[in-house]
This record gives sequence, structure tokens and C-alpha cells, in this order.
Amino acid sequence: MSVLQEVEPARSTARPADPWPVRLIAWGLILVGAAVRLRVYLADRSLWRDEASLALNIIHRSFGGLFRPLDYDQGAPIGFLIIQKLAVTLFGNNEFALRFWPTLASILALPLFYRLSRLLLSRRGALIALAVLALATGRAFYWADNKQYSTDFLLSVGLLLFAAGAFKDSINAPPAGMRNIFPLAVAGILAIWFSHPAIFVLSGIGLAAVVRWFAEKKPRHGAREIVLLAAVWGGSFLANYLFSLRDLTGSEYLQSYWWKIADAFAPLPTSFASLIWYKRNFLEMFQHPFEQELEGLAALAFLLGVVVIYRRRRAVLALLLTPIFAALVASALHQYPFNYRLLLFSVPLTTIVLAAGLDFLCQGQYRLIGILAVALLLISPITQTLNTLISPPPGCEIRDSMQFIAAHRQPGDLFYLYPTAQYGFAYYQPRFGIGGVPVTIGTRHVPTLDDYARELGQFAGKRIWVLFEDPFNGDPVREIQFITQQPTAMDVLDSMGRCLFRDEPFNEYVACYDLSQPPAQAGQWWRAANDKLLQQSPF
Repeated sequence: MSVLQEVEPARSTARPADPWPVRLIAWGLILVGAAVRLRVYLADRSLWRDEASLALNIIHRSFGGLFRPLDYDQGAPIGFLIIQKLAVTLFGNNEFALRFWPTLASILALPLFYRLSRLLLSRRGALIALAVLALATGRAFYWADNKQYSTDFLLSVGLLLFAAGAFKDSINAPPAGMRNIFPLAVAGILAIWFSHPAIFVLSGIGLAAVVRWFAEKKPRHGAREIVLLAAVWGGSFLANYLFSLRDLTGSEYLQSYWWKIADAFAPLPTSFASLIWYKRNFLEMFQHPFEQELEGLAALAFLLGVVVIYRRRRAVLALLLTPIFAALVASALHQYPFNYRLLLFSVPLTTIVLAAGLDFLCQGQYRLIGILAVALLLISPITQTLNTLISPPPGCEIRDSMQFIAAHRQPGDLFYLYPTAQYGFAYYQPRFGIGGVPVTIGTRHVPTLDDYARELGQFAGKRIWVLFEDPFNGDPVREIQFITQQPTAMDVLDSMGRCLFRDEPFNEYVACYDLSQPPAQAGQWWRAANDKLLQQSPF
């Protein structure tokens, strides 16, 4: 069987159903993938920083208020926000309600993806693609977060399915083609309002239509369909940009974060350092969410898939690769970060190309090499999937910290929060009856003991709670800040007063100090802190 399954015109006979062993394997993989995502959902993690920030917008705004720029440096498609608002309205303000739709979207995408794979790949290739995707559990929480990433993924698959149907029945025989193109046109118009990267997927569909049109060598057939799609999708995107995206891309904080900290904006490929950026990000496309330790092998299989598809179906290659290149161009223009969680929409595209390469190796004289490559590439995902099913990855368990505070706090207590902890604290305050308390947000870039001493000195003689949260977003700069600054702050507080309560849930640190009491072993703590500072000094 060919590596690539041809999408035949409507007049062709229907593709025969898969034999029952193939269907059994496919549904087994779908159930495994669904079980992983459901397991993460039922683990009921605390909302991490970005989830809590977005949740505060959702619960404190009316439906109409969601159409305005969001607070707390957040951005999400309007359609997704409305779905989330409906969820908390119907099911209450809780983690399960906020994560219900994202989890459902990630599960629904699995059978749809297999259907798409069967349209574009051989039977064996489709099973390989489904296995790779179902076991893609690296950073598994992103499939079940109060964020739009899994919706991006679902709509990417859905749009490609609509495109496959339209290409099968149209762009070759109007006026029937106009009737068949209508669902794709409407789907694209709506998807733009539910998913920011949907426009990238639509650009791939548009270019694939152009490639197919030229291949048909019928200049008048299909031209009006392509013009219609470009017009309606372009109009919908322009309206969405003026209404929503313009404010988001103009955010100084987000621009600074994605550029200077996350390094997610593509540089011009004019230097060796810039080429290293492209190499690193290309390999990272296979590390997350595939949890692939052999990312080099996956990259080689992907490149082989590009060659295979190019030689046999160039329109399909345009369909699959154009969205990634469009996202890269948008990244270079500082309009869309090229970052793994914001690239989940591209996972079905890269998976199909990767599977095409592996499928090619699994036939003929390369059969043993192909089988070995598939086995090697599935070892790490299978291991991670089993680990996730047994023990889902924890998040920032700020809910445990809030429960600890509620059990020990007294009226009049003051609160000092590390900046990343403020959003989870604000979200969980009402649940644990800690509303209306005096809160001070610390300075993010406090480098020395003296700076912390000045900042914490305002609480002298008071009883104070301190809450530190690890950013837990893969940001190495802020991870280092947390690792170094939390002990520094504790050194200062230990020299100012007595620690009454202390707890360290996962990625959290919470403590209560009575700064009206003499410190325990103040001299020892202060000398140790100063010794540490002297050791860190470059002089």
C-alpha cells in the first residue's frame, strides 16, 4: 500500500473499511490517549499561575466584559472565553468546570485525528501517527488546562478534515464545488474567533488549494472558490484583529516576556547564533509534547516524511507545512511566539509528516530499520504515559498552601507574596475565607539580602505570612530567581523574628513569622546569610 492515501474524487468508490484488528488497535490507542488526558483532569491539580490569571478574568467578568482586553497580562480567543464562562456558569467556579472543555477537546481530537490520518496516510501510517499522538504526554497538563491550547489542537484537526472533504469533492467541478466548499468556509470563519493560530492552518489550506488548482490545469475551475475562501477568511481575521488581537499583540509585558525571557521570537537567519535558535526550536517541536528523548531521530523521520510527501502529493505538503512556516513568520514579526505550548496546534501536522517518514521506512528493503525506528521513538512516550496514568505530574499546589494558611492564620495577619503567587492567592482567597486581608506584592528582581531587608523591614513588629511560588512554566530565568530568592528572603526573616509555621507543598513555600518576637539563633542565621552573600559576590 502506498505511504500516502490518495483523496479520490466523489465519483470514486468509497474506501473499504479497515479490518477489525486495525480498528481494534486504533480504538485501543484512542482509549489510552483519552485515559491519560482524563487521568490528568481527575487529578484535580491546583490552578497554576496562568490558569488562575485567566480564571480571574472569566469569573469576575460578564459575558460582555470578556470582549474587552483581559487583565493580568492574559490573552485568549473570545470564543474560548465564552465557552469557559458558560462552564463556570453551569457547573460552578471550580477547577473541574474550568478544565472540562479543554480536556474534552483534547479527547475529541483523537478519533478525529485518526480519521484525518486515514485520509492522508496508508493504514499503517495512520496507526503510527495515532500511536505517536495518543502517547504524546510530555507536559500532559497542557491537554487539560484552563487555557486554549487543546482547543487550538482540536480546531486544527477539524479544519484539516473540512479541507480534506472540500478537496475531495470540489475545486474540479463547479457548481457542485461551491456547495461543498461552503462548510469549509464557515468553519474557517468561526475557527478564527475560537483559536488564534487557526489563521495559520487556514493559510495552509489556502496554499494547498492553489497548488491543487494549478495541478488540475483548468484555470477557470476552482478559482472562484479560492477567492471566496481568501475573502471570507481574511475578512473574519481582520475583524478579529481589530476587535481583539491588536490589543494583545500590543501588550508591552507580553512582548517583553516572549522576546527577552522566553526567547520565542524568531531572529533573522543572518548569524550563527540565529541558526542555533532555529535548530533548537526545530528539535523542541519533537520534545514537547511527544516526550521524545530521541528528538534527533524524530527530526530525521520528519525530514524523510517531507521528502516522501513532496514527491507524491505536493498539495498535502503545503497543507501540513505552511501553518508552521506562517507561525514562524509571525514570530519573526513579534506577532506570535514560537513556543511549544503555543505550537500545540501544529502537533497533528508534524505527527502526520513524521508518520509518513516512518511508514516509508517500514516497507520494502528498509522494513527492519523502520520497525526499529518506530520502536525506539515509542519507548519514551510509552514510559511517560504509564507514569502519567500511575501518578499525574503535579503542578504548583498553591491550594495546599492556602489551606495551610487558613488553618493557622489570625485576624490582623499581613501577607507578603512573591509576584507569581499573587494570582493563585487571589483566586483561592474566597474559597478558604481569606478575603479582605492586607497583601503586599514583592518585587520580582530583588537581588541581595540588603534589598530584601529593606523590603521586608516594613513588617517589623508584625505577624506576617510569606508565600513563594515557583513559576513552573519552563522559564529558566524565573526558575533561578525562585531558587535563589526564596532562601534569601527566609534568611532575612529568620534574622528579624521567629518562624511560627512553615510548609512546602510542591513548588510552593509558605511560612508565618512573628516579627515582634526575638529571632531564634539570630546571629547564626545572619552570619550564614552574609557568608552566602560574600561567596556569591564576584569581588
